[in-house]
Amino acid sequence: MRHIPNILTVLRAALSVPLLFLAPFSPGFFCVYLLCGITDAADGFLARMLHAETRLGAALDSAADLLFFSITVVILWPHLPRTAAAYCVLGAILLLKSATLCIGFLKYRRLPFLHTYASNGAVT
Repeated sequence: MRHIPNILTVLRAALSVPLLFLAPFSPGFFCVYLLCGITDAADGFLARMLHAETRLGAALDSAADLLFFSITVVILWPHLPRTAAAYCVLGAILLLKSATLCIGFLKYRRLPFLHTYASNGAVT
């Protein structure tokens, strides 16, 4: 039972890859995307519920999140509006994420990944 959260996290990473081969915005794409989202919320919830929060789980969750996010950006990039406002929003997100990682690394000498209530643990 204690391995279920990590299994869900690995499942999210595995389900992210087929998104590359599905037509964006198709029913199949939405189904797989939805499953990825459900496993993202469920892994952390179950980890806390089963008292199975671990550093490995937090690291797996961060890696699966990064993979899922990266693949989603690659797929959706051609469909995003090419406006100054869109570039500003994307740039701000990238800048904030980069600043968080840099400050955390300088302070703790490791990369911090924030985990919310819906994920696999606390700040790692």
